Amino acid sequence: MRVTCLQENLQRALSIAGRAVASRTTLPVLGNFLLETAEDELVVSATNLELGIVCRIPARIEEPGRCGAAGAGAQRFRNQPFFR
Repeated sequence: MRVTCLQENLQRALSIAGRAVASRTTLPVLGNFLLETAEDELVVSATNLELGIVCRIPARIEEPGRCGAAGAGAQRFRNQPFFR
């Protein structure tokens, strides 16, 4: 997956979806974000099985795909310069 988007949009989407990321859970996957591409947008989603949040942001998709990113890790590296 290769995506280019505005850093502000990614920060906002991770912040909003992060409200659903479980900090302590017996299911480790609930502590992750799901990042996936659509036509011309990046879809950021998270759930804690009680609440699910999906955010869509405009992006340029160079290689479509889907991946999981650790909740805390994604929020930490969202400020890195390679996220534009």
